[in-house]
Amino acid sequence: RLTAFLHARKTPPYVINLDPAVSKVPYPVNVDIRDTVKYKEVMKEFGMGPNGAIMTCLNLMCTRFDKVILYFNICE
Repeated sequence: RLTAFLHARKTPPYVINLDPAVSKVPYPVNVDIRDTVKYKEVMKEFGMGPNGAIMTCLNLMCTRFDKVILYFNICE
């Protein structure tokens, strides 16, 4: 709803999906964590359950967040 509201106001947002376990995002995103880290691979590699793998994916994404900021700076 928020993205639709912002698009209607002619202020298109930058949308980031930070859920590595979601199978399908129901809205267009500019940055998707699933392009950077693979949830199921993290589960297998580190022998984690779903919650631990989600947290690890978020931590791994944080180590690369400078690239996300660079992307948004280029898009401006």
